Amino acid sequence: SVTLLPATLFRGSYLVTVVDLLAKAKEIYVVVIARTIDSRSVEFVSETGVTAIPDFCEDVSGTEWSGCYHKLVSATAGAVYRVQVDPRKPDSSGFGAYIFAKMESAQRLLCYQLGLPALTQTDLEDVYDYAEFEQSLKSKPICEAVAAPPAENASSACEATTASPASTPGPLTSEQLENVLEEITTRLTVPKAGLSSVKRTKVSVPDHRVSSTSMGYFSLVFIAAFLGLVIVSDLRKLFVDMRIATRNIRAAFGKS
Repeated sequence: SVTLLPATLFRGSYLVTVVDLLAKAKEIYVVVIARTIDSRSVEFVSETGVTAIPDFCEDVSGTEWSGCYHKLVSATAGAVYRVQVDPRKPDSSGFGAYIFAKMESAQRLLCYQLGLPALTQTDLEDVYDYAEFEQSLKSKPICEAVAAPPAENASSACEATTASPASTPGPLTSEQLENVLEEITTRLTVPKAGLSSVKRTKVSVPDHRVSSTSMGYFSLVFIAAFLGLVIVSDLRKLFVDMRIATRNIRAAFGKS
């Protein structure tokens, strides 16, 4: 993540003196944010004596911005590295370049952004030297130094990182870290006695729906009543039919 430069600081090209930087830095990255719809307009030119890994550029879809980065590996005395926007391409425009240097000294790993001087729109070219870079380390750090703790204290050293070196606390000792953890544990622990004495205050809402047992009884009564009506009706019909049959039989025997 890199903050965009004001358009007033955009210019056509940058010259970067890389020898001194590479002599004191472990890794150097050049990051470019270009106001151009075609990232091919941005050119990284490695002159004789400069070794760099091929750059990677990508256009931001739907915008007029492109982003590129390049990693510098080595350089010989007097070597200069150039980053520029190709003026021959009609869609090219000014851009802002950022230079990141990863410094390693003793057990400390540093990561900084090279600050840009106050430039006017008439400036077309600028040479960065180590003095400018060194000054930027004091005025515009992008990330604070993080110490690599000794192996025996690796589990107990803890160092915060902020944007300002003045507000960065030192590493915590083992005793301080234990005190912090103990305080956190105490705040999060709830006594069991306190848990057992807590009474439930929630009141269940009455359920006015018909119970399944009542529905079962109602169903049995309904089925019994229905069967009763059917059976009574059939018995009455059977009784009537028997009376008619008996009368017919008697009438038949009487004629004979």
